[in-house]
Amino acid sequence: MNLKKYNTISYNNSESYLLKNLLKLLHFNLQERNKTFNIEFFNLLNNKFSSIVKFKIKGKINNYKKGKLLLNNEKLIIIKLNTDTCFNKNKINLSSKENVLCKPLLSLNFNQISTKFIFEIKTKKITFYILGNSDKNEQYTIIKLKLNTLNNIQFENFIKILNKTINLSIGSSTNLLNISLYKNFFENYYISYNEFLYQCKTCDILLFRGFSGCSKFQRFFTRAIYDHIALIIKNNQRIYIYESTSFEGVKLKSFHDYFDYSWYLLYDKITFRPLLINNDILNPDKIYKEFDYKINEFIKKTHDKKYSLKGLCLKSNENRFFCSELITSAYRYLDIISKNNINKSYLPGAFSKEGHIKFNEGFQLGPEYIIYFNE
Repeated sequence: MNLKKYNTISYNNSESYLLKNLLKLLHFNLQERNKTFNIEFFNLLNNKFSSIVKFKIKGKINNYKKGKLLLNNEKLIIIKLNTDTCFNKNKINLSSKENVLCKPLLSLNFNQISTKFIFEIKTKKITFYILGNSDKNEQYTIIKLKLNTLNNIQFENFIKILNKTINLSIGSSTNLLNISLYKNFFENYYISYNEFLYQCKTCDILLFRGFSGCSKFQRFFTRAIYDHIALIIKNNQRIYIYESTSFEGVKLKSFHDYFDYSWYLLYDKITFRPLLINNDILNPDKIYKEFDYKINEFIKKTHDKKYSLKGLCLKSNENRFFCSELITSAYRYLDIISKNNINKSYLPGAFSKEGHIKFNEGFQLGPEYIIYFNE
């Protein structure tokens, strides 16, 4: 496919040669992505020091929240488990299609924050002092954990592992302040811009929350926290997004411009959600071939189409696309979501963790990772 005739947007002419081979761009390793996710999922949920935890945060309600404590080689996460989610040593069985890692009660990545902690063996309490606070009157964010389901030996072993994890982290050797200066940073997953460039794959999505009046009105109208969405396309280490905007219609653009020209400052947040594929259900080789062919067809049919607000009213139009209507159409074309409801369009918020999209068996969207650019 020759992208020249599609007037592909590229704000840096020296990079335009990277867009000539779209076929290469569409071949990505879903199997590797899925293995990476399963390993992380297993390590977090099968840690022998896992425990039901109570925690509270200074400045919040003093009542403790309860959740499952998860610890791997860089993260400490507390989540609220669903009653229909089952775990065992050999296999993770999600009887619910919802990804429990999408909704953390608390998330601390020690490669993204700088922290010290103190503990009391008798009471099973741990207090974290995290450098940085969105409240300018405070130097630290204070988070307290209570692990009263562990006995003394288990608690001591957990402290040793926790201490080793923190000491080996980036945050122990560098004073990291970027994330901890965001309000309620501990309630979200974060990913650095460079990590995002490395981890993202074709067919992942980006969700945008803008500052403009139009963005705020749309969120008010749709009762969602996001007002725009784009599809990720990756070619080697270059990232492009396929989107529909009121200014240019349906276009392929370089995502690197958001960093190079500081366009990310126009948004309250830009969130990354990976597309996850279950290899136990789907045949990876077959999926690769289908994706490689179908997404080329889809771009041929939709590139340079006009923007339309009809999608905001849940009315489809094959010749004009609202932003989420374009992604919905792409996912239908790739058999990621059902083709049965042909006339149903989803809004940007439907692709968030609060969304209600019904994926075909074997597909789901992963956790929301807020991208931070100011490294």
